[in-house]
Amino acid sequence: MAKVLLAPDYAKAFGIVLVVFGHTLRGLFSAEILPQNEFWSAVDETVYLFHMPLFFYISGLFVQQSMEHYGYASFAKRAFFLLIPPLVIWSYMQFSLQYLAGSYSNAHSDFGRLLAAPVPPRQQFWFLGALFMMMIATGAIVKRGVQDSVIWPLIMGLFAVQIMFWDEAIPYMVGRPWAHLFFSTLFFWPFFLLGIVLGTQKLGDLKIHTAVCAISFLLALVFYQWADSLRAPLSVLCVLCIYKIALNLGQGASGAGRLSQIVAFVGMNSMMIYLAHIIFSAGMRVALTQLGIHDPSVHLAGGVLAGLLIPLMLVPVGMFIIGKSPAIGRAIFPVRTGRG
Repeated sequence: MAKVLLAPDYAKAFGIVLVVFGHTLRGLFSAEILPQNEFWSAVDETVYLFHMPLFFYISGLFVQQSMEHYGYASFAKRAFFLLIPPLVIWSYMQFSLQYLAGSYSNAHSDFGRLLAAPVPPRQQFWFLGALFMMMIATGAIVKRGVQDSVIWPLIMGLFAVQIMFWDEAIPYMVGRPWAHLFFSTLFFWPFFLLGIVLGTQKLGDLKIHTAVCAISFLLALVFYQWADSLRAPLSVLCVLCIYKIALNLGQGASGAGRLSQIVAFVGMNSMMIYLAHIIFSAGMRVALTQLGIHDPSVHLAGGVLAGLLIPLMLVPVGMFIIGKSPAIGRAIFPVRTGRG
């Protein structure tokens, strides 16, 4: 069982590296350090095809078990305290720094935007708001015991909504945070539901070699360059291939190897990285610019490394504070050093 539980952390580690890469890339576009030419635009669109769907899929993996163990009221309470305090605290931290940075920041923030930073969730924090709404709504479905007859039709209906409205909704969401939250929740909810109905057990039972999954994943990325209208099914294929690879690797690993431990550690602390990475990757961009360094490759590498490594350096700080005050510590530093 312990081997199987490596898979979510492996998958989250892969996903969070791409999240940091994607946001660093877009920051360099906005700062006009890296040209948003045809190549880099294709890279950006390819990364965004699957990295957030992957996180929603992983988030759905343990909903059924959590509902059975805690019941709906406790499940909803745990979801609130897991997601909302970090959303509020880190929104204020990030927007405050952007406000103080002034023209050095790509995301210019006035005092009014600072005061309203968490409502609705803006920038990367939309994920936490959307995930919270998904958990509350899905928990209500599971509570009623109708998931077997409702979830698959709901998945199909939500994917139909995504296919019909994606092209119109994406430009409409720009600059409209409530619309961004609403449509993002609709568009990504089916991946969360897929995590419930397919999850670890059913996908793990499929005998598909890792190489087949890897080739299928790469072919989907290539095919997407010429068939972006098939975004939804290609996203699903990518997510399932990634998680199946993670399952295969997890089942074949002891968890004691150094590389396995590092990858799992990154995955376990993907929430901490997600909350803090923009502060540090943007800070690296500003620092390099002030030093007169404008090489895009240095900015990209430096931003990704800062966005990954500095939040991980906060893990010991978080564990110390959690040891002193668990509620406050987890609200500010949602870190982990072990599974469970």
